[in-house]
Amino acid sequence: LAEAFVQAPSRRLVNLPYVLASCAVFSLSLGLCAMLPSYLSRTAPPPGLVSALSYHSLRVFLLGNLLTGLTNLMHHTLTSTFPQTVGILTGYSFLVTFLGAYTPLPF
Repeated sequence: LAEAFVQAPSRRLVNLPYVLASCAVFSLSLGLCAMLPSYLSRTAPPPGLVSALSYHSLRVFLLGNLLTGLTNLMHHTLTSTFPQTVGILTGYSFLVTFLGAYTPLPF
């Protein structure tokens, strides 16, 4: 759509459709983030999982990095089929959430 109305892609200087799309996505994200506190202030407090992940954020970050490295070492992710990818992402999400929020780790 941007190619038809703005310009064709170019690698010489600046790709104007890419810059416009990036600005649009950034503006939308910034607007949604600006509206989020007003929405959250009218709702109930966060559920237990959200507060547990927030409290143990360092643990979740470190476990996520370790599991990402382990996944990349054990499985060639670039040649995965769609069901394999969904299985890996589901297991990864479950492990990071469960181990990060609900297990008594020392950090």
